[in-house]
Amino acid sequence: MGKQVQPGEEIYIAPGITGKRDENGELFIYDDLTGDQLDPKKNIEDKIRIFERQVNEWFLERAHALRREEKNGFIILMVATAYIEGVEQYREGESSENQSAAIFKNGIKRIFGIENKYDKRLSELYKELRCGLFHNGMTGPHIRIASDHETPIDLSDETIININQILFLEKVKSDFEQYLKDLQDTEKTELRENFNSMYEFE
Repeated sequence: MGKQVQPGEEIYIAPGITGKRDENGELFIYDDLTGDQLDPKKNIEDKIRIFERQVNEWFLERAHALRREEKNGFIILMVATAYIEGVEQYREGESSENQSAAIFKNGIKRIFGIENKYDKRLSELYKELRCGLFHNGMTGPHIRIASDHETPIDLSDETIININQILFLEKVKSDFEQYLKDLQDTEKTELRENFNSMYEFE
């Protein structure tokens, strides 16, 4: 969602992009780096520009900068995990409200190429990774994270789910790069329409 700007205030709605609303309620958005005035309500390209800056510069690049220290594993994983459900909603054009688990699992399958035979394990992953981090502040007891695991997610063990937080983040970053390319492709009308309807400015 776009940041809401109140009348009379000026805020950063993305790195290098400011939004301000005059006393009549009219919204003005400027890219401070280029001097461009943006209109995300009428121009999807402007909306994509704002979205790209928010996700990359407030989240993914910050997580990437933390990758050199093992003790940062959980915060890296938290940022990367937050991406999955959020972007999957935009791709599908449907809110995850009341269907969070399904949207999250769709995103995990798509990004990491996980087969349907692991659906039961993905339910565990949803509970212990996504819900663990965002409801309890910690992953569940069956999640193991370490940067020496060979794959981003390993569901082959019947009890433990191994995650390499660095590789996990890299897959998420690659997915976002591809998503931006797809959004900028005017022939991908459904994908663009889904994003445009879900990512709103008030």
